[in-house]
Amino acid sequence: MTSPLALTISFILLFVASVLAITSIPLAQHYSPDHYIEYLHESGDYAKVHSPEVRVTRDYLETNANNAPLAGNVFQVVTDITIGAQTFRVQVDTGSALMAVPYHSCDGCEGSPNPLLASSPAKELGCGDDRCTQQRCRVDTDTCGFTVTYVDNSNINGIIMSDRVTVGGLAADNVLFGAIQQATANFEAPVADGIIGFSYNSTQVTCSPNCVAPVFDVLVQSNGVPNIFAMLIDYNNGGTLTLGGVDESLYTGEVHYVPVTNRAFWAVTLLGIQVEGTSVVSNSAAFGLTIVDSGTSLTYFPQSVYNSIKNHFQVRYASLPLVNGANTLWKGSDYCLVRRSLLGLFPTIQFVFDGVTIRMTPDNYLYQSRSADGTTIFCLGLNPTTSGHTILGDTFMRGLYVIFDKESNQVGFAGTTAHPTPSSGPSSEDSSSAPSTATISAAAAVALAATILM
Repeated sequence: MTSPLALTISFILLFVASVLAITSIPLAQHYSPDHYIEYLHESGDYAKVHSPEVRVTRDYLETNANNAPLAGNVFQVVTDITIGAQTFRVQVDTGSALMAVPYHSCDGCEGSPNPLLASSPAKELGCGDDRCTQQRCRVDTDTCGFTVTYVDNSNINGIIMSDRVTVGGLAADNVLFGAIQQATANFEAPVADGIIGFSYNSTQVTCSPNCVAPVFDVLVQSNGVPNIFAMLIDYNNGGTLTLGGVDESLYTGEVHYVPVTNRAFWAVTLLGIQVEGTSVVSNSAAFGLTIVDSGTSLTYFPQSVYNSIKNHFQVRYASLPLVNGANTLWKGSDYCLVRRSLLGLFPTIQFVFDGVTIRMTPDNYLYQSRSADGTTIFCLGLNPTTSGHTILGDTFMRGLYVIFDKESNQVGFAGTTAHPTPSSGPSSEDSSSAPSTATISAAAAVALAATILM
């Protein structure tokens, strides 16, 4: 990938009641050619694909920071933040709460071109600080440490530091963050320097690695803006992150809200899955926790739910390419479609929530990738997970304007010009009428880069 700022940057100033400017920056997608085609079927419809590297995404479902292994084309949604006077590119992750960047001389961070400099004015958090839990005190150095371990045994660890942090147009002093001193599997490199978590500030999440408030929560308190942010991951190699409110210019129609059911995560209740209106799964308990997570690239279901969707496709849509037979889409990213025109043959999947139904079109669940020789391929973005939970990642969010509202503890979904507008459904209450507590007048939009890793 080129330099994070090797993009065309434009600034759009919107005059609003609070005289706060909305900054909009075009985004980029990066194709890393780890895939290569082993053979192209004589029909030209599909290819056998080999993926020498396996990428992972991070969320907090299994052992504090669960890795869901991903092969193939993966979105990584990133933005630029500033610590002191130094700019970092970090992954925007609604599935975790800590912000962490590589520290100078970090062991295992060699892939990151931008570690926190030794000359940085950032201050280390000492053991005597009330915000440092006793079990995290490193007595030998009198510093407050953190460790995040992933299920594939990769991990990051380091010390907690504080400095002035700026995200978009919002800034605050003495913000706590993690400075990574050791990492395995290159953590976020080479696409991102680190990670910024936007999840809830809960004991379950943020007291391991440490009791550190999410950066956005601190920015909200320091700047007096509502604790609301929103994300749009578009189909044109980019997207927008809105901080402190909702940008009404980015969506069409109504916003449909569903309540957060577990405030350790952005967890909502998924009632069922339909395919072209036919119910496939209607037992909400089968989905476990349903997490809306920008830090997970694809959409993951418990094995039983995944099997039900797969079986329905193989019976009802048996004649579609790669649905049945020895070579199928269901083998991870081993087999992928080659012709874009084939996507039009596939059905739409409906996600049924209380009061709203979200349509996932083939453009989302058959995500576009690119092989090493430049061939465009389309691979299945629905995977099983052993966690017993459902993760609605970037392939679900793509094209939607998704609002994360801590003021009212709800997640909002709205359509865009590129995505079907969510439809109202049966509910105990009219969730579509839940008002947003802030609109564009209190919003600050910052850049996202939807970066594709192979």
